[in-house]
Amino acid sequence: MGTRKKKTMSQSALILIELLSLLTSRSTLVSAVSADCKCIMFDSTYNKDYGVFTSPNWPVPYEDNINCLLYTFVARENYLIKVIFEEFDLGRSNLGCKFGDYVKLYLHLKEPLINQNTSYNTFLCGKLSDIQQTHYSSGNTLIFEFHSDWRQENNTGFRGTFRFLNK
Repeated sequence: MGTRKKKTMSQSALILIELLSLLTSRSTLVSAVSADCKCIMFDSTYNKDYGVFTSPNWPVPYEDNINCLLYTFVARENYLIKVIFEEFDLGRSNLGCKFGDYVKLYLHLKEPLINQNTSYNTFLCGKLSDIQQTHYSSGNTLIFEFHSDWRQENNTGFRGTFRFLNK
């Protein structure tokens, strides 16, 4: 009985160590634009090649003053990422979408790292009819950044799907 208990505890300890190393290595994969950014990670761990992403609280209106929320998609080598916005409702404060509520897309990344100097591809805001719904990464990493301003406008945010595609 004592040997079995030791073996079970050893296996549990190994699983815990493996889990901690996985969590540690996954958290170092993403670098945020600023310290205020919160990150949501989607990767191909456990061979999950597709899924759903949503803005906070979707379909209930999202909160105001979301300074920075990064959605980070990392596929295996020789894969690219396809994201489709199926629902989209963000407050629109101007035509360029650079202020107010917006999503900023980074499609041409070599690694899952962005900062203030990283080139972005486009801003999205407004309604579904205002945006291009489908976007592809050029490599195995895609990041988009979500911001909301101080105005509470009752917008529901977004819901979409992602898929990791073999090149």
